[in-house]
Amino acid sequence: MPQEQLRRRRDELSYSAQRRHVLSVEQAKTAPTRQRRIEAAVAELSDRA
Repeated sequence: MPQEQLRRRRDELSYSAQRRHVLSVEQAKTAPTRQRRIEAAVAELSDRA
């Protein structure tokens, strides 16, 4: 999914839902964990209808 569409979908989320994704990534202690959490957030946004 193009980055522009993902950004629009993220912007449609409530502030608290956006913050949940950000905190999840920020609190990861290792790079692989951060990457997995980023991939999970992107997948969740891609699955939203």
